[in-house]
Amino acid sequence: MDEHDGRHVSAFGAWLDVLQTEARVTRALERALQAERGLSLASFEALIRLGDAPEGRLHQRDLAEALWVTKSGATRLVDRLEAEGLVERQPDPANRRYTYAVITERGRKTLRAAIPTHLRAVAEHFSRHLSREDERALRAALGKVIRAGGGEPARTPDRGRG
Repeated sequence: MDEHDGRHVSAFGAWLDVLQTEARVTRALERALQAERGLSLASFEALIRLGDAPEGRLHQRDLAEALWVTKSGATRLVDRLEAEGLVERQPDPANRRYTYAVITERGRKTLRAAIPTHLRAVAEHFSRHLSREDERALRAALGKVIRAGGGEPARTPDRGRG
C-alpha cells in the first residue's frame, strides 16, 4: 500500500466517523424535540428554513432542496405542517405552477419555543465534546468539501427569529 492509498483509507475512516456522528446526534435531536415539543426534527428544520427565508416563505421545490428531500417528501412534510397550522400554502402569483410554503404565526411561535430545546440538545450531544479550536477546524475542513461540491457552508442561524 502506498502513501496515497493509506491516506484514502484514513479519509474513509474520517467519513465513517462523520456518518456515525450525524446519525447519533440526529437521533438525539429527534428524541429531544419529540419529547419536549412534540415536533419532529424534519418539521423543526422546515420551520427553521422558512423562518429564515424572506417573508417567511419558500417555493416548495426550494424547501425540498434545502432539506435534502424529494419534492414529494417536501409535499408530505408541508401537508403535515399545514394540518398542524404551522405553515400555509400560497400560490406564486408570478407562476401558478409553483406554490410557496409560508410559515404562520403559530409556526413562528412553535419554532421560537423549540429553538432552546434544539440548541440544548446540540450542546449536550455535539458541541460540549469540542473545543472552540475543534469547531473552527471542523468547519474549515467541512467547508472545503462543501465548496468543492459547489455549495456554501451553513451560516449560523439567527437566534432573534421573530
